[in-house]
Amino acid sequence: MTQTARIENCFNHGELNLEVSNSTDINHVGGIIGYCYSTISNVYNVGKIKINVTNSSDTYCGGIFGRNIDAEAILRNAYNIGEIENEDDIAIVGELGGKNSVTSTVQNSYYFESNYDAIGEDLSTLTSITKLTEQEGKSSEFVQKLNNIDNIWKEDMNHINNGYPVFNWQ
Repeated sequence: MTQTARIENCFNHGELNLEVSNSTDINHVGGIIGYCYSTISNVYNVGKIKINVTNSSDTYCGGIFGRNIDAEAILRNAYNIGEIENEDDIAIVGELGGKNSVTSTVQNSYYFESNYDAIGEDLSTLTSITKLTEQEGKSSEFVQKLNNIDNIWKEDMNHINNGYPVFNWQ
């Protein structure tokens, strides 16, 4: 029996810190979720993620998810503007996700000019990811792209998110 969950219509503004040393564990950290077997839709992260990993096995980090695994794992209508700081350059880092597995899907998701690719290690061909400039990310056209299915996004007219799209209920 497959167990799935849905993460919808949420955001993170908080700072996340991961410190790992001398560990054989596999670590996953993301602005919304660490290890994902589920559908994530209409989400964004603006929180900073700081990673300090020394002498450790695999660590995956992304602005939205740490690792997307399984055919059940779908990310859609998402963006990350949160800064990611990889102190020792040991972790596998991506602006949206650390690792996207072969059968996982990323649709209509966005990241902005930074030091990292959208996905740190992308094994899937089922992706629809776009890199945007700050100006593009604050435009009404970007809101329309996010609203391709659910129509729950709006422009940040009250500047609660530095001009980037927010939810209608914010």
